[in-house]
Amino acid sequence: MDAEVPNKPITRDVWVAIGLSLVAALAFYFSTNPTLHDLDYTLEIASALLRGDLGLREKPPEWLNEMIPYGNKYYSAFPLGAVISMMPVALLQKMSLIHNVPARVLDALIAGACVYFFFQLAKAFGPHYSSLKPQSLAAQRHALHHARRPSRVATTV
Repeated sequence: MDAEVPNKPITRDVWVAIGLSLVAALAFYFSTNPTLHDLDYTLEIASALLRGDLGLREKPPEWLNEMIPYGNKYYSAFPLGAVISMMPVALLQKMSLIHNVPARVLDALIAGACVYFFFQLAKAFGPHYSSLKPQSLAAQRHALHHARRPSRVATTV
């Protein structure tokens, strides 16, 4: 017999977090410059990786000044993780599903996700975390444990 999980209603805190995340994403989207798509260093290297190259074969434009010339190729100064994170976008470009990198959309989604994550992180630590009153780590852990434990109220039938 399957144990049924009760439907837990979405609390007001979750709606506030989602709302703030959407506001942050929209604010970030409309405050960034849409003409900066030429500065896609990591996408250029990710596209080269999909072609089987570790660097660019041709000399990059002058504004891509962080490309490092070595031998007959140009390599990225950015960490491999940044390049790998752009692999899905490079793959979509290679499949001709997109033509320009959707940097504004990706940046806005990341900003919104950060706001949601930090809102949930602050909620997890509880109201006493931001208190200016000094408190030991053990006392914080004890307060957090008791705040999460459901109250045990005896019910009679």
